[in-house]
Amino acid sequence: MSWATLLSVATHHGEGADPDLLVWIKDQLDHLFNLGPWTVVALLGIVIAAIPLAVAGVYWWQQRRFPTPE
Repeated sequence: MSWATLLSVATHHGEGADPDLLVWIKDQLDHLFNLGPWTVVALLGIVIAAIPLAVAGVYWWQQRRFPTPE
């Protein structure tokens, strides 16, 4: 590893992302969609629940379409 790479780590801030950028993105999304906080929580909950259900559904569909030989 070069010294430039090691020294560049020290210049990063401790947050996972730039806080000013996250605030700007949140403001832009609020301006575009004008949703309340509970609506966003509900939508994210639906998306989080839909992902494993979709994976299980595709698995089930493949098992019915291509059964394993016994």
